Amino acid sequence: MGSAQSRFFSRLTFAAGLVTIAFALWLGTIFPSKAELTRDFKTPILAFEFAQTPDDLDFLSGQDDGPRALRQAMDEGHRWDMIFPFVYAGLLFLTCLHQGLRGFKTGWLGLPVAFLVVISDLWENIVLTSITAALDQGQTIVPLLDGLYWATWAKWGCLALTLVLAAVPFWSGKRWIAALPMTAAALTIALTWILGAPGSVAELMGLCVGLAYVGLTLELGIRLKSGG
Repeated sequence: MGSAQSRFFSRLTFAAGLVTIAFALWLGTIFPSKAELTRDFKTPILAFEFAQTPDDLDFLSGQDDGPRALRQAMDEGHRWDMIFPFVYAGLLFLTCLHQGLRGFKTGWLGLPVAFLVVISDLWENIVLTSITAALDQGQTIVPLLDGLYWATWAKWGCLALTLVLAAVPFWSGKRWIAALPMTAAALTIALTWILGAPGSVAELMGLCVGLAYVGLTLELGIRLKSGG
């Protein structure tokens, strides 16, 4: 890969990183920020994604003003979240593409997995909005929770694998600012799955994933400034 082409990809991927961080922060203002949650969760959207029983969604259940407002906020967030997968997975896709063009086989392996992140996240959003619709109508959500489990873990699993594959060249180049948080994010995703998604671990996972995007973007900015 020529230096001009590499610099182009660096600029494009760095811009995708900035958009990812900005979009994530903005989504955080749309989704509910507080609710009475179970299983040590602090973030309503994470509690929703990792709900295992109807009791886990008591904060969204019922026809009182409070739960109805929370459901409406969730639906509003998920409407915009139909776009976000293209943003953050696009960041990882571009990262892997750039790495592949620079000769790293793991970059090419990461491309289809990044695509699967988008598909599985959209699937998860559809299931989540189906659950809020069922709650609006007072219907049972038990069958939907089974689908939520598979959709949620398809997304997080594909994300973990993409992060691992994208982190390999950073480890090879001793680019710790990106390598460490990306690997930590993948490991906490795996830990959350192994332990059955306890709230405290899932919250740590969410924080690590956010730091992975920040670390990756910062590393890309450093490389761009140094002419790489």
